[in-house]
Amino acid sequence: MVIETSVDPMLEHHTYGQMLERLHGYTDAAVHVRTMDGYLKDPALVSGWGSPIAFVDLSLTDDPDSTIIITAGRHSPEYGGAEAAVELIDKVLASPGMREYLEHGEITIVPAVHVDAYGLQPEQRPAMYIPETGVYLDKEDFAQFDADRNDCHDTYRFDPATPTYQCELNYYEQLFEDPELDPNGMAWRRTFPLMTREAFAVARLVEEKKATRENVLFAADLHETPREDFTYTTIVYEPELVLVAEDAAKRVGEKYPTQASLLHDDDCTFTGFCNTLEIDAYTTEGSPFDGTRHRSMAERVEQQLLFLDALFEHYLGKE
Repeated sequence: MVIETSVDPMLEHHTYGQMLERLHGYTDAAVHVRTMDGYLKDPALVSGWGSPIAFVDLSLTDDPDSTIIITAGRHSPEYGGAEAAVELIDKVLASPGMREYLEHGEITIVPAVHVDAYGLQPEQRPAMYIPETGVYLDKEDFAQFDADRNDCHDTYRFDPATPTYQCELNYYEQLFEDPELDPNGMAWRRTFPLMTREAFAVARLVEEKKATRENVLFAADLHETPREDFTYTTIVYEPELVLVAEDAAKRVGEKYPTQASLLHDDDCTFTGFCNTLEIDAYTTEGSPFDGTRHRSMAERVEQQLLFLDALFEHYLGKE
């Protein structure tokens, strides 16, 4: 075990403002709180509503030779990943092994990519759309859902122009050409779906880290799948990473039900995008339900920390 993975059982979900208060409360010399627009010197790298997107660099050197990238909070109801990303800061700072790594390396943590949603109280956040087989939603139905914050990185690679449309288009309009409908009343799906401003900013950050560090050891994007029939899994887009993901998931499986890791070939997601930069990357899908029982926030965070602990052990052991 590299980091402590147990969590205060009374841990609760926090809004983005509360997260920021915690981030700015650290006095440890290893903690450096930054924003995408400030760090990359580009005022366009903000959220759809114009808010700065904060991240934390953990390092004890001014010139890190390598980095590890952790992102979370891309979808508004997936609280466990975002809370785990913040808790990870304390776990790293308290670990002798991780502090030894920080003497020459760095850990970059983006605790909430979708800062606009996380800035709202949970009951005010738009729901994430989960498609149902055979169910067609019209434009008005689509408009009530939150836009996906984890795709269109393939579009980014073709045309990395800063998005300008985020607040002008609803979820339906980000997926479909509007108002053109075919004779059957179905909209034409966009050839190149639109990328959100937040996802664009994070992609820029990853490119910068890749260009200025000798090595990016790995990236992990922390998600949850809010379904009662779902158990913890990981998703990878490179076949050679399946065994690493499966081995790390065994750490989770010692305490929580898990299912086999999934191999996808879709490079539109953040994890697929990292692979195109030759970065080992993993998407975690935590399980906020135990059957029909809601897991506590502590349990949801612990799942993610167990997986990350195994990755730290694997990649730092190779240095």
